Amino acid sequence: MVGSGAGGSTVAVELARRGLNVTVLERGRHHRLGTEMEALKFYPRSKWRLTPGEVSEGNVELLRALMAGGSTMVTLANGPRALEEFRAIGVDLEDEFSGAELELGITPMPREMMGERTILLEEAASRLGFEVEPMPKFVDFGRCEGCGMCVTGCAYGAKWTAQNYLAEARKLGARILMESEVREVLVRNGGLKGSL
Repeated sequence: MVGSGAGGSTVAVELARRGLNVTVLERGRHHRLGTEMEALKFYPRSKWRLTPGEVSEGNVELLRALMAGGSTMVTLANGPRALEEFRAIGVDLEDEFSGAELELGITPMPREMMGERTILLEEAASRLGFEVEPMPKFVDFGRCEGCGMCVTGCAYGAKWTAQNYLAEARKLGARILMESEVREVLVRNGGLKGSL
């Protein structure tokens, strides 16, 4: 597996649960975050930009954190559904959404934990006729201290991150190799070879 973020860690733990031999290669290291400024250090930067983020050939800004757990470590833990419009072409993802929400503990943010600005925005949007719902988050609100510092990795262990899956995969026998940059993947005789 290349990368230990949301995608890599999910595939790693699923394969490890099935008893397969799994190795995860992660370019970054295992960090404990502490401040927003520290969190910004883990984003690669474009050659010509001072702010975090790379820009693709199609001029799309890409934010990715090079560390164990990837960008899940430095997000605000927002977990809204996407691609529900696929129903219009006959693809119903309800079971997948429900399963992911259950496994990751995604629940709406309790109103009593919302900040003053969020409540003002909610009230203004409602007055304008918009239907407003609390943001679904992959946070255990029973452990959350409401500090608003989810982007620093969550000191209280309330936020789900890909490190949760990495820990489970490791317990199931997966190898997690840090500071392992994959430069090329070669397919030969039906097998994969690589160079680090």
